[in-house]
Amino acid sequence: MIEKNKSASVFARTLDRFKIPLVVSAGVVVVCGAVLAATAPKVSAFAPVDYFQAKCASCHGKYGAMMLKTIVKRSDAQLKQDVQQMAAVHSRAPLSGDRLSAEIAYNRSLKDGKPFVILTSATSSRLAGEMTPGSAVTVKSGATSLKASASGHQWSVSVPKKFDISKAAVTVKNGKGASTIQIAKQAYSHAKG
Repeated sequence: MIEKNKSASVFARTLDRFKIPLVVSAGVVVVCGAVLAATAPKVSAFAPVDYFQAKCASCHGKYGAMMLKTIVKRSDAQLKQDVQQMAAVHSRAPLSGDRLSAEIAYNRSLKDGKPFVILTSATSSRLAGEMTPGSAVTVKSGATSLKASASGHQWSVSVPKKFDISKAAVTVKNGKGASTIQIAKQAYSHAKG
């Protein structure tokens, strides 16, 4: 079972080296009392809001403030083409694959007005990511609901022992609406398809 999976085997050897208790039951891994998903949460290695602030905000305003009136008129196909072209030509920082998809999702949130949320880091003790500034983020699994701390467009939350990350949902809310991601299935809101 766990030894058959190469990465799980490395994980088990590392835990053994540090004498950390490991329990595997019904496909769930428990380390030091914290529940880890048998399948890891979807985490983005790319931070689209950081990218926007660094590469796009000089022309489009902080968090897209100067493009809000024009972006609502763009179709989804036009939005994808715009993001891809502007990243490659104007920003000189081309995007492709998952990075492009995450940046398009952030821009899509500017278009529909609902807050954006993305998970960029997940450990057994902490979850973190980006969000639309001025929003509140909560992480819920079962009956446990955790309020994340926020600074600018960054959010994070400490995860207590026995918190089942595999069933966690991250919700971001502001005066314009709410967006939720199930972290076992998606890393960010506003994904298409």
